[in-house]
Amino acid sequence: MPFQFSILPEYNLVFYRAQGIVTGADAEDLFERYATHPQAASGQDILCDLSELSEVRMDLDARIRLQARMEPVLAAGGKPRQYILYAPTALSCQMAETFREFWLSAPLITVRVLPKEALLRQFIQLPPNGLVHLNCLLGTQDKNIDLLNLASL
Repeated sequence: MPFQFSILPEYNLVFYRAQGIVTGADAEDLFERYATHPQAASGQDILCDLSELSEVRMDLDARIRLQARMEPVLAAGGKPRQYILYAPTALSCQMAETFREFWLSAPLITVRVLPKEALLRQFIQLPPNGLVHLNCLLGTQDKNIDLLNLASL
């Protein structure tokens, strides 16, 4: 599965990681899972880790259709949100910049492309161990595991 995500209400944050090849269908599936998730809320910031992304296979029409579905959901409630793309490689940065350009006309959604983890904390609240902690959380919500309270992280 090219996407894994977790919602951290205590940080007002949605975290997801993209791995390998991502298709338009994968992106639509991720959005649908988030939009229907019981912990999804207005104004949650979004952080996407693109460090393991190798390719995006989505044509322009599919991107436009997906954004048309996403924008009303992400702007619901009239609360602004940050959409942070952690893109530490040249390839992920190029893909993230393309994504960012699609959101320039959305007044409540600010997309930022950040190449270094150290920059993330300037824009969003993160757990103490940052991306290491977030990556450990992926997939645990369905198993009722609370890794936020584990002292080992």
